[in-house]
Amino acid sequence: MSSSNYHLIKPIVCLITFGLFTSTTLLAQEETVADEADAIVDSVVEPVVEPVVEPVVDPVVDPVVDSIEAVTEEIVAAAVPAAAVNNRRSVKRLGINTSDEFSLDMSAPIVMAPAVAPPDVTLPNAEQDAQLQDILVRLALDPEDLEAVVERNVILADVILQANTAVAASNLTLARRLEAAVRTVDAKQPGLPALVAAIQIKADMNQGIADAAADIEAGRYFEPVGSNAFERYDAMLAEDAEDQVATAGMNTLLLAVIETAKTDAATGSYEQSLALLTQAEVIPLSGAQLSQAWAEVATLQADGISTLQASAIANIDSGRFEAADSEITQLVALGAYPAEVTRLRQSLGDARRYGSFTPGQQIQDSFTGALPGQTPIMIVIPAGEFLMGSDASVKDSSKNERPVHRVDISRGFALAQHEITVGEFMLFINDSKYFTDAERLGKSRIYDEGNGAIVEKEKVNWRHDFYGEFADSNLPVIHVSWDDAAAYAAWLAENTGRNYSLPSEAEFEYALRAGSLTDYWWGDGVPEEIVTNVTGDRDKSESGRRWTAGFRRYKDGYWGPAPVSTFSANAFGLYDMGGNVSEWVEDCWHSTYVQAPADGSAWINPGCNRRVIRGASWSSAPEQARSSSRISAGTTSRFSRVGFRVARSL
Repeated sequence: MSSSNYHLIKPIVCLITFGLFTSTTLLAQEETVADEADAIVDSVVEPVVEPVVEPVVDPVVDPVVDSIEAVTEEIVAAAVPAAAVNNRRSVKRLGINTSDEFSLDMSAPIVMAPAVAPPDVTLPNAEQDAQLQDILVRLALDPEDLEAVVERNVILADVILQANTAVAASNLTLARRLEAAVRTVDAKQPGLPALVAAIQIKADMNQGIADAAADIEAGRYFEPVGSNAFERYDAMLAEDAEDQVATAGMNTLLLAVIETAKTDAATGSYEQSLALLTQAEVIPLSGAQLSQAWAEVATLQADGISTLQASAIANIDSGRFEAADSEITQLVALGAYPAEVTRLRQSLGDARRYGSFTPGQQIQDSFTGALPGQTPIMIVIPAGEFLMGSDASVKDSSKNERPVHRVDISRGFALAQHEITVGEFMLFINDSKYFTDAERLGKSRIYDEGNGAIVEKEKVNWRHDFYGEFADSNLPVIHVSWDDAAAYAAWLAENTGRNYSLPSEAEFEYALRAGSLTDYWWGDGVPEEIVTNVTGDRDKSESGRRWTAGFRRYKDGYWGPAPVSTFSANAFGLYDMGGNVSEWVEDCWHSTYVQAPADGSAWINPGCNRRVIRGASWSSAPEQARSSSRISAGTTSRFSRVGFRVARSL
């Protein structure tokens, strides 16, 4: 080789050698590269000493120079980053090849930075991460490194596979980390969009599962629409019928529904329990478990109905009507047999009207304390309604019987079967030491056979009959005032603890009529048979007197009061309501029925001094025997044809 060629090539070789010795790491590999570079130069350049002349480029030598440069670049490219090679090429192209280039401080290594920094990414797998980091550095130095690209894509494909496995295992935290690593390295990596979609689908599914679990916890099994556990699981199974998580969720929902239904049934909420079981029929594969639940709830329901029925009956018997009514309503909700509910309602209605009694029943209360004996026999009167009074079309009716008005007696009551007798009144007098008005005033009215008139007679009182003679104990007590009758009723109440009183005027007419709508309790006109003690034109006194105004062709055989219960009872089982003796009632006297109570209660004005007398007596003319007839008298008045009977609330 010529001297000129040597002087031309030598600086280039020295520059290469200088760059290798000044690299940042001074690795043995670089030393080897430098040695190889010197060896190449030595093998190609022959040092010849020639006179110093101007360097001349020999055209024949140019291919050799090019070949050396190519070999040199290949060696450098294999040992140092591409950016360093590019830098050297720039130096050569700029012609910076003087000795000034070697004046740099050899103790400060030159760092050749990549043209593009590697992506900042880390993989969970340490070994795989180390491989990726190496590849990324290589690609940062040479983006066109096809081998590194292939290696990178192989690793990224595996990372995507790992991410999909994590998605399947619902480990979305790991899946998202792996997906982010792939996206950071190569956003266009095949399979990445599908991975992103899979992560989102799984996230939505997991959220749905969490929401469904929260719905179950909150009892949102089938409602509200659009936000309940069943709809969420059903939507998941519509996407994938084999989804084990959704299938397990449906089973959890079914168990929760069944448990809630059984709890509702155990606490008496059978309607709600049955509704839940009905809704649960839409849950897949619920048949066997649901059938068992139906059977258990049915048993609980039957037991509950039985218990509730017994409680309702007990409350009815003890007078706790509101509690019984509530329980009957619950029985309806529980699906109790309609016939049983009807029976209980009837019992409750009867109890409210009659207490623990039944219409027509005879009752007697025992006296409390040391007082022997019992109250008069009382008959339970059924509740009902009737038209009280009579209109102007009724012959012999009076203005004080109008206006006709409807009275609703919603609660039954008991009424003495017959008038209070002399013997019953005597028990009251002996126990209470009561002094009657006739005793206090010293006289009463009697029938005078001598002149056929009612006259006043001294020293006549409750012990005497209508003649003024001592009365038999089974005759109705007469010569008693309203005050005396009220005192007797109060004494009964005090000595029995029950609510005794005189009947109201409405109660008396209602009980007298006993459902009849005719003028008399037995019908219209003259009785066809002997029914009670009233005036008949065939009756006559001891001296042969006859009634000038009586029922034609009627004879009852008594001139004066008959022993109680001698004649027929009416439809309610009461004796002498329309005959024998007239009777005091509770009401104050009012000349009409305007504003009269419509519920059967007594019409009382505080301080009133006139009371009502109802019912016919042994001396009443036919018009006075009508069921609607009424008269009045002062509260202290006493008569030989007026007695009384008592009423009792139930």
